[in-house]
Amino acid sequence: MATQKRPFQDDTIIFPAYRGLYSATALGHGTGDPREEPVKYTQSLNESILLDATKEWIARLNENLVAAKKYISGELEQELEAAKRLDTLMGEMGIDEMVGDLEAGEADTVDKALDMASDETALEAMEEILAIDMFTSYGFSPPVLNLPIRLSPAICVMIMGNTFDNFYNTVDQFSLENVPYLENWHYEDGVQTAAVHYWYENAETVLERRHLRTGEKFRYLLVQRSVGEGETMCIDITQDIRNEKTPEYSGAAMYGTMYPIAITIDCQSAGRTVIDLVGGLVRAMVCDYFGWPYPVHLMWVPRPGILSMLESLPIEMIIPRFISMLITLPIWLTNYTLTSCETSREVFGREIIPATFNEGGASYMMYGMDRMRFPPTFQQSRRVYGQEGHIRPPTEYPVPEKVMMTLQEAENEIFNARRDHPEWLTDIKGFGQ
Repeated sequence: MATQKRPFQDDTIIFPAYRGLYSATALGHGTGDPREEPVKYTQSLNESILLDATKEWIARLNENLVAAKKYISGELEQELEAAKRLDTLMGEMGIDEMVGDLEAGEADTVDKALDMASDETALEAMEEILAIDMFTSYGFSPPVLNLPIRLSPAICVMIMGNTFDNFYNTVDQFSLENVPYLENWHYEDGVQTAAVHYWYENAETVLERRHLRTGEKFRYLLVQRSVGEGETMCIDITQDIRNEKTPEYSGAAMYGTMYPIAITIDCQSAGRTVIDLVGGLVRAMVCDYFGWPYPVHLMWVPRPGILSMLESLPIEMIIPRFISMLITLPIWLTNYTLTSCETSREVFGREIIPATFNEGGASYMMYGMDRMRFPPTFQQSRRVYGQEGHIRPPTEYPVPEKVMMTLQEAENEIFNARRDHPEWLTDIKGFGQ
């Protein structure tokens, strides 16, 4: 049985969104404020963040479920009408016919689809459908992004098909063991129709289940194996449970998604901008492209074909191209939280000013962590703590939570904040140089 723990594995190499956690625990900001000095990241702190993350996810999933039920039942008439118009437009543009090629990872087809979606007439029609005033909820799968609900089903279908399960397992980044917070969602036509939750004692029971081929406990399957092999073995066990709980979906494909504990809060909530999160997701899933010396514990297993296609693109085009495929129009999306996330807010804080869309999309990290590369325009800002760190309206800080705006509007707010509030900025080194 593989129970021996191996050394801490640093997955932060691929995550610009980790800069909040990294600067809080390793660099500090050197502003003279005691709260801006480096904080040691310990296993005790790690456990506290897991509890924060679990509370946030339970609230997030409940919100997502309510939105899905309202959508299915027809209560969201405006959203349903917009979704129908969006489907019609995509059909007229011929994008629907290209989905199969997208899943197969054919780059020429993606380029053609994006060119069609960039047509001025099509953009005018899309802008009318995707107005700023939209019902947003946690979309994607797993639901990590707050998306207009009229977009989320189409995105899920484009990436993973019409019928699928997504299993989510949280990993302790100190030991790479699975920890007692697991989820499984089933999607039909991009909308959640069922879920199996594994929390606390229930999850501990699952962690003790053994793989039929090797006899190893679920808890240890990722410790000594590559990401692809270990997560596939996890799916072997969770598929059996899925088939017991929801036999009507036993024929559906299942994707596995791993997340290190720290990133469940720091990236999905503390990161001010969705593009930093998506940037990490995509880089993790195309890590072969970058030649990382070890697998990254953040990816879908098996990998959707549309993501394999991204590996053929130049490095600076990967993130903007994926974002373009997801939302088509230049809409700024901010991360937000439903719970207070006390540990993360009090210990790490949250950046006052995020990177712009272009800065986040062109960023990358070099081994050594202190060499995070952003375009020269990027300026690292200070952090705010506690309730102030939620940055919810009304606020003087730029791009607040749950406020929909265009990329240009967001960029203007960010640059104006840097110009008008130099006291919010730091002279921290290692970013953008």
